[in-house]
Amino acid sequence: LPPLEERLPEDVLVVPVVDSIGQYGGTWRRAFTGIKDFHAWGRINYDPMLRWPRDPNDPVQPGIAKAWEWSADGKAVTLFLRKGLKWSDGAPFSVDDILFWWEAIETDTNLTAAPHGEWMVGGAPMELEKIDDLTLTLKFAAPNGMAETLGLAFHGNQWPLGFERFGFFAPRHYLEQFHPHYNSALSDYAVFEEKAFDYNVERPVVTPWMLSKWEDGGSELVMTRNPYYWKVDPAGKQLPYIDTVHFARVKNGDAVNLLAMIGKIDMQQRHIDPDKWQVYQDNAERGGYHMALWNSADASAVAFFPNQSYGDPKYRELMQNFTFRQALSLAIDRDRINEVLRSGQATPRNITVIPDSPLYIPELEDYMTEFVPEQANALLDEIGLPVGSDGFRTFADGSPIELVVEVGFMSGSRLKRVQLTIENWQALRG
Repeated sequence: LPPLEERLPEDVLVVPVVDSIGQYGGTWRRAFTGIKDFHAWGRINYDPMLRWPRDPNDPVQPGIAKAWEWSADGKAVTLFLRKGLKWSDGAPFSVDDILFWWEAIETDTNLTAAPHGEWMVGGAPMELEKIDDLTLTLKFAAPNGMAETLGLAFHGNQWPLGFERFGFFAPRHYLEQFHPHYNSALSDYAVFEEKAFDYNVERPVVTPWMLSKWEDGGSELVMTRNPYYWKVDPAGKQLPYIDTVHFARVKNGDAVNLLAMIGKIDMQQRHIDPDKWQVYQDNAERGGYHMALWNSADASAVAFFPNQSYGDPKYRELMQNFTFRQALSLAIDRDRINEVLRSGQATPRNITVIPDSPLYIPELEDYMTEFVPEQANALLDEIGLPVGSDGFRTFADGSPIELVVEVGFMSGSRLKRVQLTIENWQALRG
């Protein structure tokens, strides 16, 4: 490798100290459940063009772009990339990597059906103007604030980000040889998909760690330090400090929790089941670990959205009835869910923004969240839903009301919350 001063960009990003200057070395042990569990390692190893702040009251922060400027009319934003930024193989990072993503991926219908919403205004896709190798202007048909907060600061990572296929740049110097538009010897996109995929250990990255070991069906995934990473601490030491991140591949979330309880995981939140809080506490000394409570930025761990456009007219009218939805909310025993599944550590609330958000409205957090089944039943009586001979509520014509709760990507404690809520609703018998 070249000496460090040749690997770091001229415009490094200095990361402020949270606790203290770190020490180099070591392996961070984690676990994941296989190839579809991309975010187990993707969420500790990504770098977007811009970044959301730690404090939601602060503005968007610089990332790969050291600065950006909006036009006075809000219809164009100019990005200024860091000078000397390099991919993990030492190749220079430039505006061409963004143009390649846009021309060869985002607007190639063989790979992307249509550009993502943050790059569209009024049905018109953005236009990209290259000023020089480090300067690029995004132009929109009308003002587009989503381009900054959603496009650049959230989805503005390396394509394809596993299975979500968002992105904003890709290593042109490596990938164009596998793209049919640039290589006439290729007749389809299968090779390109394989080479662009996050699990390809040969694909260059700009993230703290680069994938160094993975085989389909393998039992482990290993990431090692990116020697060309572009961030340093205040002492000028290149980040990250940790040499290696090792992921044991296990069958499911229960296996992740078992590894954690026997001290085989160093730090992890993903798949750690809060339902097992007491079990973790009981095994902490033996396993040589401690549990830390971490405030979540989620509006709610679980939320229910009545389908107000359901095909059946009777159910559509029912779901659109505000009083009915109020009754459903008043019938949920949030305190019991908190005690049973969170050992009282959570905050029963509505699905509204968190208190740290500048958009927080206190009275919305507690609106209709009290558990008052008597009032819920009164509201159901008020809108004309009688109790049938079997003790369950019916429509006014006597036909049964059968609510189907559909869930997605849900297991463990989240699924149990749904089950406890359903028990509350089944008890609404007048």
